[in-house]
Formats: sequence, structure tokens, C-alpha cells
Amino acid sequence: MLLAVPVLCAALAACSSDDKGGRSEKQSAEKYIAALNARDPQGLIDLNHLAPGETGVKEEADKLIAENGGRGLKISGIDVSKEFEPTLASVGITGTDGTGKPFSMYVLMNEKDGDWVIGLGTLPIKGTPKPTAH
Repeated sequence: MLLAVPVLCAALAACSSDDKGGRSEKQSAEKYIAALNARDPQGLIDLNHLAPGETGVKEEADKLIAENGGRGLKISGIDVSKEFEPTLASVGITGTDGTGKPFSMYVLMNEKDGDWVIGLGTLPIKGTPKPTAH
């Protein structure tokens, strides 16, 4: 019965009248944890917005799965902070793992085309590096 409450809350949140049609920070955090629990690197990759020239996405997803995958993470709190600009968020996720041990992690997200996405991989540096003064 207790498990039905979060599912009902999630369903009600999805039907919210102020829904812009995109994936919220909270929804992205929930999908992030679900992908970790399922040991699903493609699920993490699907939360990324692949930019032209971006590399290392699959490798980073595999690394995240190796570090935190399959732990049975259960979310107890999601805290969204937008200190610098409204399209960039630091999302704190807290909860317990399958053994009851507490966990906390931060995931950086940005808003892209109405969805909140996580950053995986690296982008190429444009231009010629400038020498630094010594």
C-alpha cells in the first residue's frame, strides 16, 4: 500500500495543469535513479542531450552504472537548486539503498528543448588555446 502513494503522487504530478509538456528536473532525477537501479546505460544516455561533437557519453554512462548500478536506490528527497540561471540546475537526490544505507548525490542538469537533461561526456574545445601568463 505504501508503494502506491508515490506512484499516485507521480501520476498526479504528471497531470499537473502547469505542465509544459517537457520532463521536469524531478522526473529526470527519478529516471536517472531508475536507470542506475536497472543497470541500464542506455537509460542514462537517453537522459542526455547529445550535442554535436560530444564524446565519451557511453563510457561515462557505463562508469556511472559500474559505480552505482543495481543498488536498489530508493529516493526520499529531490532538491532542485537554480542559483546561476533558470536553465541550469543542481539536483540533490537523497534516499537509501537496498540495504537501508543512506545515499546522497548531485546531478547537474540543464533545460534543453523543454526537457531537463543530464550531462554526460565531453564537448570539444573550440578555437586555439591561449597561452597563460606566468
